[in-house]
Amino acid sequence: MRVAGLMNLANSISALRRVASDSCAFRRLGLPPLWYLRVYYEGRWCSRRSRPAPEHIIELNYRGRQMRFPVTAGYVGALNGIFLDDEYCVAEALGSAPKRILDLGANIGMAAAALAAQYPDAEFVFVEPDPRNLERLRKTIAWNDLRGTVFSSAVAAQPGNLLLRIGEDPTCSALETSRMHDLPDSVEVEVRTVNELLQQMRWHDVDLVKIDIEGTEEELLTRNNNWLSRVGSLILEIHPSCSPIRIGRALGDFGLDLRQHGNGREPMFIATRSPNCSYHRE
Repeated sequence: MRVAGLMNLANSISALRRVASDSCAFRRLGLPPLWYLRVYYEGRWCSRRSRPAPEHIIELNYRGRQMRFPVTAGYVGALNGIFLDDEYCVAEALGSAPKRILDLGANIGMAAAALAAQYPDAEFVFVEPDPRNLERLRKTIAWNDLRGTVFSSAVAAQPGNLLLRIGEDPTCSALETSRMHDLPDSVEVEVRTVNELLQQMRWHDVDLVKIDIEGTEEELLTRNNNWLSRVGSLILEIHPSCSPIRIGRALGDFGLDLRQHGNGREPMFIATRSPNCSYHRE
């Protein structure tokens, strides 16, 4: 018991140091001193008492662009990856600036805002199935002058309706077909295919596809995937339940080269075309 207690204490001290370090990093982006530290532990306090964490309106400066987001403690992990780990810093990897960006798993739009800081003229399609995120997503779009259309649905290789598993964390909702996240509750959501989304937008092609769909990315990219011939590049998180090797092979069939991206805490990958391998553009 004493050893276990000492290990728990050591883990708590380690977590405190990590969160304090991240709080200092966020201070450099313009957030108030110790804001991240306070909200992180506020979230833990609320979780232990089964209470909803309060919403905070935050403003930060990322790549010279002032941004505003409505967040609770449930979003601080995503905030960390996007703005401290630079998960979506893709300007060096992409040849030309994307004009059309398809955001699959948009959450509340923080990744889109990070991409818009690099490509301010881009038009977005935001696809988000979790109803808890949609109001905040629309606020992010309005507050940060993002251009685009919101689809309140999931995306998969087949259209229809599926259960979306949801839990306390609003960034980890997963379709019932995913092997990620054993969550206590669920809600039925509409599911669209990428072909349907492109057809509805009247987009023949898309320059960049961003994917963070909690464990169903392999199915999306390996089944009914002819739409990949119309994609310029992809930036995606590949979750532990999916195989980068199988995804890489599927993308390779369409001339897309998959490789690891960045050195952040999440397994991010990027897929681009060689200069002599173009995609089907209008």
